[in-house]
Amino acid sequence: MIPTKTRFSLLLAIALLAWAIVAPAPPVSGQSSTDGVRIDWEAIDGAIGYAIRITDKDGKEIIATSTETNTVTVPLPPGTYRLRIGVVNKFRKIGSWSEWETIEIKRGTTAIETRFSRNLFNLGIKLSVGIVNYSLSGNWQNYFMDSIGNFNGILAYDVGTHGAFGEWGVLRYTGVEFEGSTMEFKAKQNTAGTTFDIQGSTFGVNLYAATRFDIPVNFILKAGGGVAITSIINKRGTGDVPNESNDPFYKAGIAIEISISRPLFAQFGADYLRVLYQTQNMEATRYYCMIGLRL
Repeated sequence: MIPTKTRFSLLLAIALLAWAIVAPAPPVSGQSSTDGVRIDWEAIDGAIGYAIRITDKDGKEIIATSTETNTVTVPLPPGTYRLRIGVVNKFRKIGSWSEWETIEIKRGTTAIETRFSRNLFNLGIKLSVGIVNYSLSGNWQNYFMDSIGNFNGILAYDVGTHGAFGEWGVLRYTGVEFEGSTMEFKAKQNTAGTTFDIQGSTFGVNLYAATRFDIPVNFILKAGGGVAITSIINKRGTGDVPNESNDPFYKAGIAIEISISRPLFAQFGADYLRVLYQTQNMEATRYYCMIGLRL
């Protein structure tokens, strides 16, 4: 007698990236339907195969296999597991992975049906823009007001989201950002000795490590540096004469990222910034609010 089939509907997001360069998919393997649980999913156009990864509830990988079709049979006793599927492109590389999903196998289960949402533009790239405020510390706050409402833009490559290096241990939690910001500090009116304002911008690179929770909220640690391009606007006399300076800076901080929908996210953060001017270093705490899009 054929056992009763219990079907689970799981929404797995799969991205096809034809030019991604990662390790080749593992050899195809499988079991007959009498030896395990059959997993079926919607075929993806352009895919020549699929990679399957299954872990136990503690996160230990117990199955790593692949198939050329949109079905595979695996030996799974009753229990709770985590499942994700990767698309193998025409170069026999895994272009992208789905998100991890929880599945439960009960006694008598013979098939699990999964369904993919087709996202062919998952490049692991994030674009975000927003505003940044600077709160000065040290002697600088005696002479200049804080800088409010400046522009901030970030182009990021998210290693873990893309999945190109998803099998490389800790790298799946990392990423790199290219960031540009503006800043403007007005002299305090009650400070007689200050005769200039400061305008400028910063351009730098950040490395970051992010959590990969299944909930929409994740935490990010960032550290980086770059160059600060500063113009000193002399307010003495009838004209403003800018005096430009290019100086290194470094910064480090923490951010909270909230997923609004599949492509959209918001990020709120704070970091410590130090610009290494020749005369006196500038120290400030930056607060920023960003809205972004995943590509």
